Order: sequence, then C-alpha cells, then structure tokens
Amino acid sequence: MSETLVKIVRKDDVEELARRGIALEEASRQYDLLRESSPIVQRLGRPARVGDGIRRLSGHAVTELVDVAERARRGGRVSKFVPASGAASRMFQQLTAAVEAYERGDACAADSPDVQRFFEELPRFAFHRELVFNGVHAGLDGRGRIEALGRVLRDDALGYAGKPKGLIAFHAYGEEWRSAFEEQLVEAGRYATDDRRRCRVHFTIPAGTTGDFEWLLETRRAAIEARAGGTLDVSFSTQKPSTDTIAINPEGGIFRDAEGRMLFRPGGHGALLTNLQDIDGDIVVVKNIDNVVPEARMGAIVFWKKVLIGYLVSLQEAVHDYLRTIDEDGRDDAMLNQALDFAFEQLSIHEARDVKESDVGAKRSFLKRMLDRPMRVCGMVRNEGEPGGGPFWTCGVDGAPRLQIVESAEVDLTSQEQKSIWESSTHFNPVDLVLGLRDWRGNGYSLDMFAEPRAVFRAKKTNGGRELVALERPGLWNGSMAYWNTIFVEVPGSTFAPVKTVFDLLRPEHQP
Repeated sequence: MSETLVKIVRKDDVEELARRGIALEEASRQYDLLRESSPIVQRLGRPARVGDGIRRLSGHAVTELVDVAERARRGGRVSKFVPASGAASRMFQQLTAAVEAYERGDACAADSPDVQRFFEELPRFAFHRELVFNGVHAGLDGRGRIEALGRVLRDDALGYAGKPKGLIAFHAYGEEWRSAFEEQLVEAGRYATDDRRRCRVHFTIPAGTTGDFEWLLETRRAAIEARAGGTLDVSFSTQKPSTDTIAINPEGGIFRDAEGRMLFRPGGHGALLTNLQDIDGDIVVVKNIDNVVPEARMGAIVFWKKVLIGYLVSLQEAVHDYLRTIDEDGRDDAMLNQALDFAFEQLSIHEARDVKESDVGAKRSFLKRMLDRPMRVCGMVRNEGEPGGGPFWTCGVDGAPRLQIVESAEVDLTSQEQKSIWESSTHFNPVDLVLGLRDWRGNGYSLDMFAEPRAVFRAKKTNGGRELVALERPGLWNGSMAYWNTIFVEVPGSTFAPVKTVFDLLRPEHQP
C-alpha cells in the first residue's frame, strides 16, 4: 500500500471507501497510478490490416457461418449487452453552447449556424411532434429560438440534454417514433431470439433512470415484441459504486470537494466489466446504444452480426475440442502441434510458433494457458475519420505482438514513430463485438482475471472550477479485455451508423 496515501487518508475517507465497497488497497493503487510521472501507454507495433490481423470473410464461408449462428440462436446461447449509461448532453452540446453564449450577452448566438440548422431541419427530427406540442417550431427566430432551445434542453422543462441518450426519439415511422432503446430491442430480436421465443437483452443505464426505461418498455412492449418476433427478457443495471475512482489535485494530493470530502467519479465504461460478468452470458453481442438504424435498414447489420456470431462459435468449438482432448491427458505430439498451428493461424498467438520446439509437457501447459480464455470477435470498418479506437498489433511486456483495440489516449503521440503508426491505420473499431464468455466445461470465466489493471486512462478535468486529474478504469474493449483471445473481422461501413450529435440524425441512414 502506498505510504503516502496511508499518511493522508482520514477516518471518514476509510468509512466512505467501505460504504462504496472500495478496498483501501484499491484506492491506494489508484492513487499511485494517478501520481505516476509518465502515462501508461500502449506500444504500437503496426496497424492491423486486412491480411495482417484483420480477416475478410466472403462467399460460401459466410453462408456457413450464418448457419452456425442460427444454431446458436435457436439453442438460446445468444444475448445482447448494450452500454447505455451516457446522457444526451454531448448529443446536444452545440445547441447548449449557443444558449449559454446568448445568456452571456452574445446576441449573435441566436443566429449561429447550428441554431439555424436545427430550426430549419426541425420537421426531419423524430422528436419534432413533441417539440411542436411544447411550442417549439420552425417559425421562431432570434430570442424566441434561444428561449425555445432552453425549454428543449434544460431539466426544468423537456430536459433533452440530461436525458439518457437511449430514451431520445431517433427514428420516425409515420406518426410514430422509436428511441435508440427500442431500436436495439427490435434489432436483437433478429439474432438473439431462441426457439422458445425469448430474446434476452441487458442495458447498463444511468443511476435513477430505471423507472423511465421500464415505463417505455411496458408502454411499447407489445409493438416491439411483434417486430422482434419473441418475448423480451430485458434487464437493467447501473455502474456500481465499488467501481468508482478517486482523483488528485494538480499538486498530487487527494482531490476533495467543497465540503472536504474525497471526490469519487464514475470509472468510465471499463467499470462495466462487472456488469458484463453479472449477466452470466454465453455468446454476447455488444453494441453502443447510439449505433442503430431504422428497421428497414437493419438487414445488413443483422446479416453481419450473424456472421460474427458464427465465426466466434466455430472458433470456440475448435478451441474447446482441443482443450477437452488435452485435459483428458492428451499427449499426442502431432495433435499438440496441430493445436499450436491453430493458435498461431486462427487466434494470432505468435508465441505458439516457438513452443513447437518444446517438449510435450511444455506444449500442453502453454495451450491450456493460452487457449482457455474468453474470446472476442470484433467487427472493423474502414476508417473514414470517425473518432475512437482502432485495431493494432501492440508490443506486449514480453515483446510478443498482440492484437488490441487501442484508443488515441493510450498512445504516446509525441513520438513521431508512434504517431505515424497511429495515423496509418486503415480501420476503425465501431464497438461491434461478439463475446464468448464460457469455458469448455460450460462455466463462465472470471473476466477480471483477463484484464490489464494498469491500462487506465488519465485526464485533466474540473470540479467546481478547480482542476483535477481523473482516473478511468481500463476501457471495456481496451484494457479490460487485454488478455482475451482476439479476432478482427472486416465488416461493411453500412453496419456503423452512430449518433454522436443531434445532426447525425439527419444523415440518410437515419431518415425514413
């Protein structure tokens, strides 16, 4: 435990840590990570590209994989996990900034390009009718626009900026509309409804919003189930207080709020690893809440989701067969060499080539250690400038290359070499994952055993106008899955349609 933290921690700090379920040792570990002089970074080796870390699937193989996915679906193995903890504040950030600028005395903000565009395009938004009902319409100008936007965005009125993004109306269907939450359910029905007509979907949502999601679910359940083709088995969870993180001030001490209490912050989406563990899934599809399209455009998305599911299941079956044989005292050297070839060629485990020169015992030990892990198949799209992580070969502690999804915040972009590798990446991670969470015996993995706890994110933030250094846990698909067996597959760009700002809803893929 950090001696420094022991000296500065107080009795009320220890009590608060215990109340949240955070061990003092864990707080000490976070404190040390925050105070390290240099950030923890990924060392990029080279970008993963088609033929070098990214698979391109086509033809008859794709058809067979869809069949494999259908068997898994019918057998009840497939469920869906949707991180939906974010508020829509970023989605409406441009409009919020215009309102705040006007209130500070900038009269021109009422006619800013973003404000003008919002009101000119108002009829094209799925939430248009609700706004008109509340006196917000395209004919407003000047101060009227700003006052109307205030009603749309603020919590004391419609409160769009503070709503969970999943509850915002995304798509219009004539006189009706659907939220991102509903579209995720309709989509899940196409690849996660089993032979008993049950469709299991789990959402991680902001604290205090469970009632809002449940009300919408029950209000729309009949209509959604008719489209999804089965009975919805929907569950919700929130980030646990035990995954919150501490912060430090610029001088390196514990950051405390205005009342002198230790400040705790949500641990980022990496904190959702415990939520993922808790659902006890088998084959789990992971998608961000805002990456959805209207029902008429779901065909390609559903098809490629089945391809990814089928690919994971086929690889997983081969891995489980090898592990089962090895566990049954398999000492056939030819079989072990075949398994090592599989580990290298299909799972990109480069060390497998060197182990082929070892004795039988070393081969068995290596294969049991390297194959008996959770697995993920990750869809990758061509990089067209979207912000976010990408697929890379990284250099592990032992120097062996590893396939990882890497965010820019994890890379030392002050290094010209690392910056050049980062900028030469051809593909992008759209958070399109299929996970295999059970071992060959059918037991769920302890997922925290395969995370890299030091792969945290550090960022400068403010609280009450004061600067702080914040800590986020390893990203769910970054450091939290650092030691999973990872496969990258190229998927079409049509499977990726995120809504990061409200104006993304005007893109053709989100319009009727």
